[in-house]
Amino acid sequence: MKKQQKQTKTSDKICFFAISSTRVFWLNILSLGFYQLYWFYKNWQILRSSGIKANPTIRAWIFPFFFVFPLFMNIKNTISPDRLTHIFLWFAPCLFIIDSLLSIFMPDEILIWLLIEITVIILTSFIMRRIQNAINKHNSDNNPQITLRKKPTVGEIVTVILLPALILISCSYSYIKAYNLYKNIIAIDEPQNFMTAVTFKHLSVYPFVCEQQGYIMKNYQQEFLRAYADEIEIYEQDLRKQKTNMTEAWQKQPQNVITFIINLTFQELEEAGTTMTEIAQALEKKTISPKEACAILDRTAAIFFEKNITLKNNIQNKIKSL
Repeated sequence: MKKQQKQTKTSDKICFFAISSTRVFWLNILSLGFYQLYWFYKNWQILRSSGIKANPTIRAWIFPFFFVFPLFMNIKNTISPDRLTHIFLWFAPCLFIIDSLLSIFMPDEILIWLLIEITVIILTSFIMRRIQNAINKHNSDNNPQITLRKKPTVGEIVTVILLPALILISCSYSYIKAYNLYKNIIAIDEPQNFMTAVTFKHLSVYPFVCEQQGYIMKNYQQEFLRAYADEIEIYEQDLRKQKTNMTEAWQKQPQNVITFIINLTFQELEEAGTTMTEIAQALEKKTISPKEACAILDRTAAIFFEKNITLKNNIQNKIKSL
């Protein structure tokens, strides 16, 4: 019992991270919520110096999700907060967990996610300001000579400037990639662009690739032309209206669009029947060479185009739009 009282008395003398509550509020907003990690770190440092076995780096920066509740409970048990701050000390870690989950399970609508994220950051900053006020009062009562930090530290600069900058750069890169992918899809979605890419793939790319592997295709192009003779005729008529032809259309097609649609080949192979699936599996297991795969594909081209329902439906739907 005496030991327990001694521990409580010692913990009451702990002075937590001393900083202006207004500064905590604005730094957390400006850092897009990252400042609270630095705040966690500084307070875990103080708790460790008081005798608690804890690694501040692990608990604040690496696994804050698991240690946010213990931190706030340590603060609550030490500073004897008023009723509202007591509620906030329970609510703050819940908000942090919600914010962490938002980063993992992002909604499909980016604007909705941004609205929720901004709301959580502002609400968290407001609550942290209230908690910091209670901490500062506790610190002042226990050590009247303690002063609030005024000059920015290296850790604050990294947290407030560098971390958000890295996140924004990463998000911008992801957005650019997604936007380029979207542009490719939109470009391919145009009926003439789609037909240009499809004919280029089956009449030019596949034969060229197989020739590089030492096999010259004999049936594949003819089977493609036979399977889609009517659709290709309509496509060529549309090209003639623009005073061009299929070969010229291939040369004008943006390379990113061509590359994108060629990458859809594996999806088509999976839907084209057992024969094509066996080729893909054999190539993966290296039980056949690329040259042998070309020979099988050339020999079974009629089956491929007959059973490739996805390609057939796509071509027919696009041709109707020409």
